[in-house]
Amino acid sequence: MIVGCSGAGKSTLAGRLAKHTKLPVTHLDQIFWTSGWVNRPREETRRLISEVIQGDRWIFEGNHSSSFDLRIARADTVIFLDFPVPLCLFRIAKRVMTHFGRVRPDMAEGCPEGIDWEFLRWIIGYRSNLRPEILEMLDKAPPHVTVHHLTGPAAVDAFIASL
Repeated sequence: MIVGCSGAGKSTLAGRLAKHTKLPVTHLDQIFWTSGWVNRPREETRRLISEVIQGDRWIFEGNHSSSFDLRIARADTVIFLDFPVPLCLFRIAKRVMTHFGRVRPDMAEGCPEGIDWEFLRWIIGYRSNLRPEILEMLDKAPPHVTVHHLTGPAAVDAFIASL
């Protein structure tokens, strides 16, 4: 399970891990969003997540704290990409320039890349809003879960190299 601020590289890391481990990747944004950037109903989202995590082996990337409980209960590893917000914003800008108007491979169909002030405010407020919730989840992680708290791209490279 990979969590972290938008722009930290969750999808990229999931792809790197999938190549190394041969595990299937599920992008939470493909479950959470429906066409036109509409949130899927919570009950349906949780049902779809439950179906994925019944598998023996998977990589699940994405935040959406409303499903932390489901995913961490079945995960054996959680990777928290705890990167500086300016780096995440830079990466988001780069992503928007690269994919503007098109649907990224890790995004739900009908959700083209663009710029949205609400999304930017969410990223800017991430350290004070969602980060504490993630840290609390990690502190309460079940004993069978290995937690990796990575604080920058070099730490991600070192983690991959250690596998």
